[in-house]
Amino acid sequence: MAQEVKEGGNKEAFKVEYEAVRYDNLPLVIKIIFVLLTVVGIGLAVAFMFSISIEGKTLSNTGYYYLLFALFGSAIFLILPLRKKGKTKLPWYDILIAVIAFAIPMYFFTNSFKIQQVGWIPAPSNFIFTLALVHCFIMLEAARRMGGIIFFSLCIVLWMYPLYASHMPGIFYGITRAITVAGPGGAMIKIFDC
Repeated sequence: MAQEVKEGGNKEAFKVEYEAVRYDNLPLVIKIIFVLLTVVGIGLAVAFMFSISIEGKTLSNTGYYYLLFALFGSAIFLILPLRKKGKTKLPWYDILIAVIAFAIPMYFFTNSFKIQQVGWIPAPSNFIFTLALVHCFIMLEAARRMGGIIFFSLCIVLWMYPLYASHMPGIFYGITRAITVAGPGGAMIKIFDC
């Protein structure tokens, strides 16, 4: 939809373009889900910032971040397309990724007390390690959709940094840690070590 706007006696015409975004073409149910995710996320942030308690309990930092990942991470896939060409339709795989991007952090949220008190480094099981890895890949895809390929590339470099930190000079030097997973009988198996 384009329209021309003329200012006073000026003969110059300005063309204003309206770009159709995916939100305009979403089904009503998905629009409602998107708005609910956003409103609940903002409400959650306000409740956390002001330490508002519910039934005498406040959110832990760990639980709060997992809830934010669940709410806003899943909303990204409802509103931002995989490619610039797909701006108008919501494909099935974006709905699937949105559901997974909601479910994994919610699982971690339900275990946030255990994660905070006991720690899950290394991951206590291959299932949890796989969930965390899938969530990392989903968040990397969300970063690509939001920030473009340059931001995505920077995220990859920083995500991989612990693997090559011990080989860096000066202030970039860091201690490289092995990536381990739980093997048969609970034994820890190194899958990467520098």
